[in-house]
Amino acid sequence: MGNTVRVLSRVKYAASRSLSPKCYWYLMGKLKPVGAVTSRHDTVEASLASGADVEALLDHLGVLDPEADTLHIGSGLGRVEEHLRLRVRHCHGVDVSPSMVKRARRLVAHPNVTFRVTDGRDLSALPDGAFALVYSFLVFQHLPRPQFRRYVGEAWAKLVPGGRLVFQMLVDEEGRHPEPPPSHPYGVRYYTRADVEDVLSAAGFTGVYRTDQQGEPDKAITEGDIVFVATKPAPT
Repeated sequence: MGNTVRVLSRVKYAASRSLSPKCYWYLMGKLKPVGAVTSRHDTVEASLASGADVEALLDHLGVLDPEADTLHIGSGLGRVEEHLRLRVRHCHGVDVSPSMVKRARRLVAHPNVTFRVTDGRDLSALPDGAFALVYSFLVFQHLPRPQFRRYVGEAWAKLVPGGRLVFQMLVDEEGRHPEPPPSHPYGVRYYTRADVEDVLSAAGFTGVYRTDQQGEPDKAITEGDIVFVATKPAPT
């Protein structure tokens, strides 16, 4: 059974190279929305419940404000917004998949939650300087490297002075993982910590620090998930 799963996974990986990211994520939103968000859960209910872990992490990091608006890049089914809406003024989520946004609007239908389809290239449809928190989990690692840099710059523009950018990234300090094709819609791209911090610095962020997925200090692992927190400085 394990060999069959691995073979099918390789076939899917190869076949997906011919799809644009927007097409791939649209199909995943239609056919396999739970698995598209995270492979750790089998049901919509379990996936939505898992958003509480992200809300708890953001709370632990001290980046939540009951009077603030937040923006989620790659909001999927709205699993985070289902919980975060109780802690902030308004949650905004954007996703490249129209089918995923349609499901999120139905599953997380609350007056202080808004989901929007984006083109997957930028955040130009959203106002600048409007959000106290921009965050993203399990998304940036799938983006082509120029697109990741673009989103970091876009996040800087959308934040209020003093606002925070929080995101998870897979790190590989020893370069063990090969680079996927540039256009692959879900190939995983690994970074070193220095690579990510250079992108943040180039965009204008300061006060960068790192944690694990529970919000505890970065344990200097050579490979795995790291959470980055960065601040848009106030003008001097």
